[in-house]
Amino acid sequence: MLALFFTAFGLIFTSCTQAPGTTGLVSSSMPLNAGFMKMFNLTPLQVMWLNFPAVYGNFYGFVWAYGRQFASMAKSGLMPEFMGWMTPVTDTPWVGLVVGSVISFSLALICYNNSFYYNFTNDVKSTYALSSYVIYVFMFISYIIFKHKYSSLERSYSSPFGIYGAFVGLGVFAIHTVCVLIYIKDSLTPLYIMLVTTALTTIYYFLVLHGNQQFSEEEKEKLFKAYLINGKCFISFEIKEYLIFIL
Repeated sequence: MLALFFTAFGLIFTSCTQAPGTTGLVSSSMPLNAGFMKMFNLTPLQVMWLNFPAVYGNFYGFVWAYGRQFASMAKSGLMPEFMGWMTPVTDTPWVGLVVGSVISFSLALICYNNSFYYNFTNDVKSTYALSSYVIYVFMFISYIIFKHKYSSLERSYSSPFGIYGAFVGLGVFAIHTVCVLIYIKDSLTPLYIMLVTTALTTIYYFLVLHGNQQFSEEEKEKLFKAYLINGKCFISFEIKEYLIFIL
């Protein structure tokens, strides 16, 4: 993580110090290309190969994530059952990967051709940034709640920064959310898209999916200890309340 942090900071600093500096970065879809072209004297086509490692990294950061997310939601009854189909040997959520890839590539082609309206591509980017930052905010909130409520639960990895680091991350992405809202003041379409999508999915969840939701086998296995700890805490709390009432 430290290597990634200092490498990213170095790349951003180097790109900002090259002409035209931050002025060119604001409207650039490939903000690091200008810096690479200056440093290594490369053509725009050649410099694209330097972006390939980042694109390859996205396969794990995003493609793997949405495949697993679709499969988990399907197994919990939140999506059609076929979305949870896995390969028998490698346990790969192939249906979720195919469906997510088709949606992603379709949206990429639409943005490339700018088929809908003039500002569509910029609105898609702003919607992606806004929704991502909001998700990160809720992820840090979830981490804080689980860390506080299930502090004794065994974990495969424990953050060295703990809850304090989560509060820092929560603040950082909350500020990013506000910055995106300020940036999109000329076109509030991304905000409307996120609000309408959230409202519709919430209504659909409570009207249709709420009664069908269930815990998948993976959730039962991984969260059993959490349920047990929560149950013990609840029983302990009830006993303490009873004793206080009696006394």
